[in-house]
Amino acid sequence: PQYALKLNCNGAFSECDRHEGEGMVARDAQGWVTMATSINFQYIMDPPTMEALAILQAVKLASGNGWSRIVIEVYAEVVIFEIRNETLCLTSYGNIVEEIKALVISFVSCHF
Repeated sequence: PQYALKLNCNGAFSECDRHEGEGMVARDAQGWVTMATSINFQYIMDPPTMEALAILQAVKLASGNGWSRIVIEVYAEVVIFEIRNETLCLTSYGNIVEEIKALVISFVSCHF
């Protein structure tokens, strides 16, 4: 949507050293980077949880900066399916998904 900030977020992990992280880049309608961030975690070993945490951090960042229209781009189809699903998410990362659902209703528009 026009005037929306696009948030590209991604989670990743390394099995060998048990370190994980997530990152987010926010771009305006012209493609200019307005903000970028990353966070490191330890001992989270499944990709869907990392992706859900990346989305949650992006949503929190957008909310904290007063951005009202956002587009979240992420390649975690299974997590996006759970966010779009109206039923309670009972996966191992369900609490993160439910927090995302609670936060996105405060935006004028939020698309995945």
